Amino acid sequence: FAALIRPVVWFPVFTFLAMMLAVEARVQRSFTIALAAAVGAGAASAAGALFVPLMLVLAPTMALTLLGKRGRDDDDAGSDDDTSPKTWHRFALGAGPLVGVVLVGAMVSAFLPPSYSDGVVRQLSFDLAQRIGYHNMSSVHVWAASLILPIPGLGGIGQLLAAPETAAKVSGMYQPRNFAVQGIAEVYPLSQAQPGSPFAQYIWLWQTYIIGNLGLYLALIPTIAIKGVWAGAGLSGVLALAHIPRAIAYHKVDKRFGLFMTAFAPIAVLFAANVLLSANLWVYNAGLIALYAYAMAYAADHY
Repeated sequence: FAALIRPVVWFPVFTFLAMMLAVEARVQRSFTIALAAAVGAGAASAAGALFVPLMLVLAPTMALTLLGKRGRDDDDAGSDDDTSPKTWHRFALGAGPLVGVVLVGAMVSAFLPPSYSDGVVRQLSFDLAQRIGYHNMSSVHVWAASLILPIPGLGGIGQLLAAPETAAKVSGMYQPRNFAVQGIAEVYPLSQAQPGSPFAQYIWLWQTYIIGNLGLYLALIPTIAIKGVWAGAGLSGVLALAHIPRAIAYHKVDKRFGLFMTAFAPIAVLFAANVLLSANLWVYNAGLIALYAYAMAYAADHY
């Protein structure tokens, strides 16, 4: 039972559920069912945010994709007729994910203690502290290794050639001496020792470690991005990532680009948030696995 309530189990579930419901809201011709799916998508993202707060970015992104005009790209029959719902229907669908977030927020306020909201903000600080741990990167050599070692296949060869100390710092998720672990051990306790609210402690991290070191923060974007972009898919993730541009191109040709973006855009925005505001753990990017599988299948179907 303890394993079933771990966050690592539930936030991927809510990610997949939000994706599925957003797509259903896009393609469903019954306005009532589509609206319920849109609200459910927002509620799923908010429920996932109780474990990983950055998942809140899913809801506004889904809202924007559902505002788009619907045409042949959502018509399973493939006709050229415009099947777009009325304008107010589109605005209602766009508002649906935000309404779902508000509903979950109301339930959290009603049934959970106020300290839970403080815990959510502390999780943001915990995530950011891990990213700040990479500011301890001391040389261009280590930075270059951080771009190679996380790549499935190539990284395994690189670890044989890299110094053990370097490999330990940039490889894995929570291995000893890893930069993310350094952030947890050194930066996070300092933030929690600051006076004020959990939000003030989060702002303190930005003011102390990032605002004055913006160049280093930006230079680490490739390092942080490449850590989580494979989403734990190994070599399959490498192959699938190469199929994303092809899948996008085929969806444009098939006039189904809007439908594709309904699933792709929220996960892409979440990935960007993970890169900018956390150490981008691969488990935070579970939605990429679904996109990779779909992209490979769609591209293969068009060969």
